[in-house]
Amino acid sequence: MAIALFILYLITLSFAAAHSGFLRSARLSRVFLAALFLIYSATGCLHLWIAYHFYPEHGDIWRFFHVSVEMKQELIAHPRLFFRDFLPEDFSVDLTGKYSRWSYLQYDIMTGIHVLFNFLSADNLYINTLLFCFITLYGHAALYRMLSSVYPGHYLLCLLAAFLIPSLVFWTSVVHKEGILFAALCILAYSLWKLLDKKNAAISHAPGAQSRTQSRRTAQGNNLSGNLSRIKYNSRYILAAVLCIAVIFLLRKFLLISLLPSLAIWIIAEKTRRRKRWIAAGVAIASVLLYWLLGRLHSSFDILYQMSDRQGLFQQLEGGSRMTLPLLENCWKSLLSVFPYALVNGLFMPFPGTGGQTIYSLFGLELLLIWAFIAYALYYGASEKNWRWTGFEVCCLFFALSAAVLTGYIIPFAGAIIRYRSIFYPFLLIPFLSLLRYHPAVMSLNRRIEKAVIK
Repeated sequence: MAIALFILYLITLSFAAAHSGFLRSARLSRVFLAALFLIYSATGCLHLWIAYHFYPEHGDIWRFFHVSVEMKQELIAHPRLFFRDFLPEDFSVDLTGKYSRWSYLQYDIMTGIHVLFNFLSADNLYINTLLFCFITLYGHAALYRMLSSVYPGHYLLCLLAAFLIPSLVFWTSVVHKEGILFAALCILAYSLWKLLDKKNAAISHAPGAQSRTQSRRTAQGNNLSGNLSRIKYNSRYILAAVLCIAVIFLLRKFLLISLLPSLAIWIIAEKTRRRKRWIAAGVAIASVLLYWLLGRLHSSFDILYQMSDRQGLFQQLEGGSRMTLPLLENCWKSLLSVFPYALVNGLFMPFPGTGGQTIYSLFGLELLLIWAFIAYALYYGASEKNWRWTGFEVCCLFFALSAAVLTGYIIPFAGAIIRYRSIFYPFLLIPFLSLLRYHPAVMSLNRRIEKAVIK
């Protein structure tokens, strides 16, 4: 029965992915969209199998699922008790403290997603994975739609960044925080691009063309209609951006330390003609000062304390992929002394053959290839005259590098760093992929991709 239900969902969701209006608006062929869903679903099932057979207690994914089965039974038998346990009675004002209910709400969210899916899947984790892959595919598609408009005709860049990075596929294809976080980041980027891009605004806000014979009242009515259209257009994407930031706060609030300054760089760069490197440097310095002032105003917003405290919790854990990471203390001297380790761990570890697990060597090899590609892109870009990164590309690079280093400060385990860092890879690669847009080999591949997967 479970196998038949799995096959039914697989066929139904493949058909839905191929005919979804939002996914189809990305101008990808129906066959390719269905293939993407099947690739993510197969990877998710493989991920579950690996976790079940090779990791003690099967990891967080299986743990969330088993808890959700018990909670579903409690919901059916004792709904009042379920909501009392699931929903907290109150929230501490201390939004960032480790003892705040906000810090544990992320686990309730993941369990709650499983509870919802369990009603549809008859308590089958593999079917839950299919449902999750179908939903998060919309986040990938949002990033692709944005990139395909920013880089028209450069299909290899867009497809790689949005869909086909191996680590991204592996870690976002199972019911875990990475899939939701990446979808939220993509929709946030898409919404902000819609708000900042003047072409989008002009197309969406333009009132109807007016002839010279139209009366002044008609002209005023058209202007009012245009203003209302503009407000409706902006409010929709502002609401989407705010919701995405809220999701990121609830699931992994430390990402906002890197994300908010990165978005500021993008917005400021779109509003001024100043050099992007000075904007990035200014925003970085201003962010450090702001975070320091917030920490002085209230201890719960002391970012350095929160980093050292969270790293201390990770240091207490046991694992076979532990890396060298000195204890981070709540002072600037310690932050600077730990920086070399955070830089190496966050950006380059694990090296192939290290990490304690065979599968980590594959991720280490992937990371080595990514840095080799970046080195080649910089070499090729140096031969191009007058190339400059856009505000969006600087935003992507700043976010990916700062978020990876911040992860390196906090997490001493290669396995956790690999998972946390997987959602940064697209944003790390976008600026360097853009340098190779006009490479002869890339342009040849773009023509082939256009014939094969673009409708």
